[in-house]
Amino acid sequence: RSNLAFNDPYVEHYLRYPGFRYFPVVGVKWKQANEYARWRTAKVNADLAEKAGIAAPETGAGRIPLESGVVIPAYRLPTEAEWEYAARAGTSTPYPWGRAASHENANYGTDTVAGVGFASGRDKWVATSPVASFPPNQFGLYDMHGNVMQWVEDCFSDSYSGLPTDGS
Repeated sequence: RSNLAFNDPYVEHYLRYPGFRYFPVVGVKWKQANEYARWRTAKVNADLAEKAGIAAPETGAGRIPLESGVVIPAYRLPTEAEWEYAARAGTSTPYPWGRAASHENANYGTDTVAGVGFASGRDKWVATSPVASFPPNQFGLYDMHGNVMQWVEDCFSDSYSGLPTDGS
């Protein structure tokens, strides 16, 4: 099992217990998240092709063209810039509610050490909180701050200075 996920104490039972079906997924490696996106694309597009009466190809070589209007573009992890844009929801502050993290708007641990359980205000969970426990941001997205770490397609950077501007 150690090859499948991080050595996280929640992984062994967390993902298998029905009581956690409304909680975020934890203990997933970057490679696993990308493999899931590829699998999800193939599954959704096969279902869409079947509904359209088109035989879904078994291999990537016989793909149904996107231009057919039958299939959707590939699922993928967002880039770090896309994630930041979605998380900030069009604001110029670090959080859509202002400049500081808030236990009224996110489950993020203590004020001094991220990831260390701490319950305060609306944040009443020491570990992960159920999905949509806090209000959505201005784009209607839930849980963009706190709760669990998120994977992105590229690398995190403290500054956008010198990074590509074309999304590559």
